[in-house]
Amino acid sequence: MASKTQRKIFEDELRFLYLDRGMTDREISEKLFCTKQAVYKARKKFGINAISIVERNQVLIKVSGRQEDILRG
Repeated sequence: MASKTQRKIFEDELRFLYLDRGMTDREISEKLFCTKQAVYKARKKFGINAISIVERNQVLIKVSGRQEDILRG
């Protein structure tokens, strides 16, 4: 029988990736080496609601603006 390793998803890590970075469940699952279902269940457990495409794009614009500020100093 193949053994499956389980990775605990922490709330602050998930909030950062989902809300601050604007990553999708699929992107988060790839980054954290877990399934999309695990990410979805963790979001529901921690009460993190899905964000719309418009909200996600606003987050990405904010992040790119922050990166631009860092580059300019």
